[in-house]
Amino acid sequence: DGLADRWAARGEGDLVHDFTVPLASYALGELVGFPRHDMDELVAAALELRKIVYLPLEPHVDAIERALQTLHDYCAALLEARRRQPRDDFLGVLIDEHQVKGRLSGDELVWGTVNLFLAGIDTTNFQLASTLHNLITSGAWDAAAADPSLREMAIEESKRLTPVATLLHRVAHEPLEIDG
Repeated sequence: DGLADRWAARGEGDLVHDFTVPLASYALGELVGFPRHDMDELVAAALELRKIVYLPLEPHVDAIERALQTLHDYCAALLEARRRQPRDDFLGVLIDEHQVKGRLSGDELVWGTVNLFLAGIDTTNFQLASTLHNLITSGAWDAAAADPSLREMAIEESKRLTPVATLLHRVAHEPLEIDG
């Protein structure tokens, strides 16, 4: 509702920049355990990292390094605070893997948290944008909006038509026979 309110106040909005990026970021941040009031700064740093694919790269190196430092420092401080006041959530599990089980080094814990946030933002953002685009351009928006039972099918079909990750490898854990 807050994102829609911002659009309404301005009288316009960009579907990706103003909706799918912040929605994906807020949802992922909440799931992982990042306080919502910090999300705008973290999203800005995450978006700066997209410059890593720019050519030439050299003019963007300082901005990329600042963004990485911002994300690292934020996650390190958050994880330290969460060590002192544990919670039963995803970050709590990661901290337990580091402190109790010794399965993650300190750097792996911090950078793993940063990478989870970055990867989740892009995949969620891009898939959401593709799904909305598919619903609108196919003319299925009104039907999906009117009938909640169609939404899950629409999302699944959009993921099939325009997948974010096209190189997912699947490994069979059991023998499977198809057509003999």
